[in-house]
Amino acid sequence: MSKDSAAGERLAGISWDSGQMVLTPAYAWLEGVGDDSSKDIKEDSIYLDYYDRTITLLWWEDDEEED
Repeated sequence: MSKDSAAGERLAGISWDSGQMVLTPAYAWLEGVGDDSSKDIKEDSIYLDYYDRTITLLWWEDDEEED
């Protein structure tokens, strides 16, 4: 996880839960993407107080077209 992700910001105390899907640089979560900030994924991170854990869901568009 990167400091540039919504979950990273939450753990650093910069922000609380994302509260919705937010754009996050792909390099914050995916290996092999490099520091290309033009590639974004969607992230939603929420803190679960009962478990004292943060859960994160990620979405991205697949560039490959299905036949």
